[in-house]
Amino acid sequence: MGGRGARGGAGARAQALGAPGAVGSALLAQLLERHGGLPAGVEAGLALAAHACHEAAGAADAVAALVGFAARRVPAWAAAREWKPLARLVTGAALGLG
Repeated sequence: MGGRGARGGAGARAQALGAPGAVGSALLAQLLERHGGLPAGVEAGLALAAHACHEAAGAADAVAALVGFAARRVPAWAAAREWKPLARLVTGAALGLG
């Protein structure tokens, strides 16, 4: 019954990062699983919270995954004229809130 699936490996990495990393990984998983299925404001908030957790844990690869997620979502938010989440994401990242 061999190895762990993708979730098992992610869980092990999150545990290695400690509590902030585990929380950040759970938030990132929600973003990726529900890609496009959450309101833009919720996505922006989860992305900022996950970013803050991963920065606290020193998880550069997870921070890079969040930057990639944001790069994919921002055009959709702009096309939908979702300006508030865009501003929140930009200002939150610039002010170190996430």
